[in-house]
Amino acid sequence: MANAGQFSQGDTPWNMLPDLGGSSALRGIHKGQYRAENMAMAQVEYRLPVFQRYGMVFWGGAGSVADDVSDLTDDLLTSVGTGFRFRVKDRINLRFDVGYAEGDTNFYLNVNEVF
Repeated sequence: MANAGQFSQGDTPWNMLPDLGGSSALRGIHKGQYRAENMAMAQVEYRLPVFQRYGMVFWGGAGSVADDVSDLTDDLLTSVGTGFRFRVKDRINLRFDVGYAEGDTNFYLNVNEVF
């Protein structure tokens, strides 16, 4: 399980504002699609060994961005997905994930785990 939060105040440049999405935070949402002064999210993942070096993963997550911390619970974004893993060596995996969020589907190919 992974929890994350980022909070900013003042005159934060747009490219440094907290955001959701991408290959590690609510896979299925385009990185940077949702951006605001504050961000909170939680994600749970179940990893299942299949055969020798091969495995699968299933996950679900929810998060939100808002300019005020008190508004973080107003519009929750959700993400679910599945993926395949190939263990290259201990603690290093090649991963292929498919994430579904808000009517959108995204594919990810990365090295190493999300968390």
